[in-house]
Amino acid sequence: MGPTGQSPLNRTGFPSRLPPETAARGEEAEAPMAAAAVAQEQTNPTASRPVRCIVKLGGAAITNKGELESIDVESLRSACAQLRQAMSHNAGAAEKVVGMDWSRRPGDPTDPVVDAEGLSEMESLGIDTNFVVVHGAGSFGHFQASRSGVHKGGLHSTLVKAGFVATRISVTSLNQEIVRALAREGIPSVGMSPFACGWSTKQRKLASVDASQIIQSLHVGFVPISVASHDTTGGMETKILEAAAIARLGVDVYITKVGTEHSLRALKGDTSSEDWLGTVIRSSK
Repeated sequence: MGPTGQSPLNRTGFPSRLPPETAARGEEAEAPMAAAAVAQEQTNPTASRPVRCIVKLGGAAITNKGELESIDVESLRSACAQLRQAMSHNAGAAEKVVGMDWSRRPGDPTDPVVDAEGLSEMESLGIDTNFVVVHGAGSFGHFQASRSGVHKGGLHSTLVKAGFVATRISVTSLNQEIVRALAREGIPSVGMSPFACGWSTKQRKLASVDASQIIQSLHVGFVPISVASHDTTGGMETKILEAAAIARLGVDVYITKVGTEHSLRALKGDTSSEDWLGTVIRSSK
């Protein structure tokens, strides 16, 4: 339990930061191997800038876990707005937010307004896009995974194969909504599926890792948005163990309640004062 009195991995975000002497400054990804993979990629001489921060949005923080496939709209909006603030080059100053969700939703009375002329005249977005966002599944995917037993493996089984497809449909729909919410805050986000990127697991552990698409996206100024590959069944114990494993790599993990001043300060790296509320996991070495 964190200082907020709530289960920190269920109702929180996870900003994680690497010390300055390492190649990247922020990691909290799908499993401990992800932290090592991204750090290794960032040592490549073709890398333009180090990753500033990798954030995990807890599934229970951005969805209503008691209701199947239900997003906590206000919590997600608040989290995205704070990410925008943390990325901004002009903290505290009024700035123009360029919305990037140009799709029409069912029930929208009019087509989206696109300020193409204004966009073409902008020199930059005014934000640091060297962030990676990972999110949990919350009320998406758990039902499908538990009914089919997909987390146990065995794709030769018709039930497991069907459950894999159903779980992926559910979780990728959440990923798309998170991408759209970030896009509305003017953050150039792209959804990335671990499955499509070449990540695979065996006995609930990562068997193969390919961070190349993540790195390439960062290089051209996109913010990768990925779902934790086993989050539909990992449970609290798995999340705690992963946070500890990441800390052993020399990466500080900060756990705070989403949408609070404490989560915003964690995103900005301002956690040194005694009035900051949250949990810090770091190596004792």
